[in-house]
Amino acid sequence: MSTTARRYWLKLLRGIRVKHFRARSGIGVPYICHLGDFSGEVPFYDRNHSAAEILLMAQWCRQVEKPVVFDVGANNGFIATQLAQLLRERAPRIFAFEPVPSTFLSLSRSVSALRLQQLVFPICCAISDKPGANTIAYNPRESLFAQVGNDTSNPRVGSNLAYCATLRLDDIVSCLGVTPTLLKIDVEGSELQVLRGIGILLDGPDAPAICLEWNPVTIKERGNSLIELVELLGSRKCYYIDDFEGGKKPFGEEITELMQVDWVCNVFAVPRDKLSEWSSAKSHTISALAQHR
Repeated sequence: MSTTARRYWLKLLRGIRVKHFRARSGIGVPYICHLGDFSGEVPFYDRNHSAAEILLMAQWCRQVEKPVVFDVGANNGFIATQLAQLLRERAPRIFAFEPVPSTFLSLSRSVSALRLQQLVFPICCAISDKPGANTIAYNPRESLFAQVGNDTSNPRVGSNLAYCATLRLDDIVSCLGVTPTLLKIDVEGSELQVLRGIGILLDGPDAPAICLEWNPVTIKERGNSLIELVELLGSRKCYYIDDFEGGKKPFGEEITELMQVDWVCNVFAVPRDKLSEWSSAKSHTISALAQHR
């Protein structure tokens, strides 16, 4: 089915008030398509949506038994549930953090409908550098752009406002007694707050790899420093995953100067003592991508 046909099919389903349905992603894994929200619909008409990111994270986690993933900014659960199914034989634990109430409902619905309750654990909160509460602006039709804060004047972000709890990842690690194998962060400009709340885990002996959306625009909108964000990534080496502009750099290329990247892209930051694991994950991901395209 062509992209145009898929868009038309979604329009028909919205017309008869279908809210959710089960589909299969471009990498052949079931997911729940949530209609009425751009982020819920895009995997249906864009068959390559997040494919490189998901396959790479899966390959990274396959190198350990019972991997732990922190999905910070889980949205409706597309990535978390795809990853859980790809890693099922490794018995992963994926903690999916999502602060927008309506989006959290979609996340919970996805986990339940796919029967992944033993693998994916939705937590309704924002991750920050201090515990407490905050507000978050969002548009239920484009929940992917929700942004912590009370600025409802940004038309991309949305004019709806909700309250959310905030937690530090250090506290979550301490309370749950888990150490993440992988940290995925997609939080529309609040990446700095997330990393500030990790502390010793960032550079300790069990430091996780970090899959990060690098977005200079949203980082500046939140009043955050790109330089400090790069500093918090520490000694990790950064590698290119993908972007939204047709591939401005090849998959897996090392980014030696992250500050020179002035567009939105996904980056994989690897601790220097795990570069051999990176080479293996990169090689297997390239093979997997070739099979699915």
